[in-house]
Amino acid sequence: MAEVISVVNQKGGVGKTTTTVNLASGLSEVGQSVLVIDFDAQMNSTNWMLGRETDGDEASIFDCLETVAGEESDEFSISELAEDSGAGFDFIPSGEDMIANTFDSTVGRSGAYPNQLRVRIEEMEREFREGVISTPNGPYDYCLVDCPPSLGRSIMVALVGSDSILVPVSADGFSMQGLKQLLSTIREVRINNSNLEIVGILANNLDLRSGLVKDME
Repeated sequence: MAEVISVVNQKGGVGKTTTTVNLASGLSEVGQSVLVIDFDAQMNSTNWMLGRETDGDEASIFDCLETVAGEESDEFSISELAEDSGAGFDFIPSGEDMIANTFDSTVGRSGAYPNQLRVRIEEMEREFREGVISTPNGPYDYCLVDCPPSLGRSIMVALVGSDSILVPVSADGFSMQGLKQLLSTIREVRINNSNLEIVGILANNLDLRSGLVKDME
């Protein structure tokens, strides 16, 4: 079974995408098979991997989530969307439909909410076991989810589908305040995912000469 880790902090600029991509690269270098899923409408991971943003005609993680419990002919599975990043791991791109108002009015109002990612991960694992699918670098040891800077419905879907979370923070009061709000969200998520845990808090961009950094540590 893949370990699903969401990289999350509702504050922007704390290094979520950098952490996700570099962690994926590091894990792949030590022989682990990794899938990165871009959950952010800003498409930073996608831009990093593709060198561009997706356009409206390209399938993204949004289509994968939106079609859970839909007509089978209209569904997009994880295995269909996973592509080789060229950096030793697979990834699934994001799209502009992941923006909050579109996501909330479609995926967020589905009868399957907030279990869509969990359903897709379990589907992928079952298909790997049965030998009915293949992906460039799967089956996976780790699935890393690059989350948007928010605590909206997309975060609920990501965290309900995750085993653990990694929280990048920077040495400022806003980042630490965001961590408090995230802990509150985790308590809500545990209603649907009682095993969710924080695997680590990652301090980024630290100037070790600063008193503020020492206080934060």
